[in-house]
Amino acid sequence: HILDNCYDCPGVINNKMLVVSYNDYKIVIATNLTNQEEFIFKNFKNISKQNLFSVPPYQENITYNNPRTWRFEYDAVGKLIFFCNSVLPELEETKKALHIDNSVIDCDPRK
Repeated sequence: HILDNCYDCPGVINNKMLVVSYNDYKIVIATNLTNQEEFIFKNFKNISKQNLFSVPPYQENITYNNPRTWRFEYDAVGKLIFFCNSVLPELEETKKALHIDNSVIDCDPRK
């Protein structure tokens, strides 16, 4: 998941996650891969490893209005199989900008 403009979003960042820097943004990557770090640095370019950082804790009793969210899912060989932009009117435009073809499943409920 990528949260856009989420400078103080609550959540959990732990030592099972990888924090990388890309264009001066810190990005937290969590996967279920045992070789996560090797996979990430092999398949993503222009990133560098960063240190963990703290975020406000997520609280179950609060309703959060998170900004735009992008969600990517990959198969076991690293092929993109699912993409979602939570702002549905921007979904197709975002897919085009990221060069995501129509063979990738998306979250558009109209399909």
